[in-house]
Amino acid sequence: MINNSKLTPKSKKSVLTKAVIFPLVAGIIIAAVIVGFRFGGSFFDVINNSDVAYFDLKDGGTKIAKFQFGDSEISVVDGYNYSSLNDGACYIKGPRFGEVGVGYYLVLENKIKPFYKGNITVLAGDKTYKYKYKNEFSVKNENEIFTNNCGVSKGIVLYFQNAEKYGFSSDCTALVYEEVTE
Repeated sequence: MINNSKLTPKSKKSVLTKAVIFPLVAGIIIAAVIVGFRFGGSFFDVINNSDVAYFDLKDGGTKIAKFQFGDSEISVVDGYNYSSLNDGACYIKGPRFGEVGVGYYLVLENKIKPFYKGNITVLAGDKTYKYKYKNEFSVKNENEIFTNNCGVSKGIVLYFQNAEKYGFSSDCTALVYEEVTE
């Protein structure tokens, strides 16, 4: 009896199908089903105006004030909290409202753009502070904002990353406001 152990093209295809392709396809389908159930069956929440991901907890900050721009306002939250930027501004560092020096607040450009270079009224507790636009400057990164001479002794700086360069650059624009007394 002669044992011919060579595989024919038909048997090679059968072995490839049974040993490689079928387990691979089955694994992909099972992974897709598990991920679908785990994440609510939707991979494209952004289409529905939903938030896709957060870099921090939603309840990470304490509301400390409100910026008012005419009839509109945005909340100010204590601490660097990306999820809070969706609703307002985040206090980063420096003196608080009414104190000598400059306080720094991170905002999203689309939240501040409608009020760009306008006067700001700040409601902090039972006190009100007024600020007028002084100037703006651009820097290559967030750290340069804090070392830049703003030209005011008592004020606030609202800054944001330049939106057209998200992910490609850390360029920021800063808006300087000086406190005014009435």
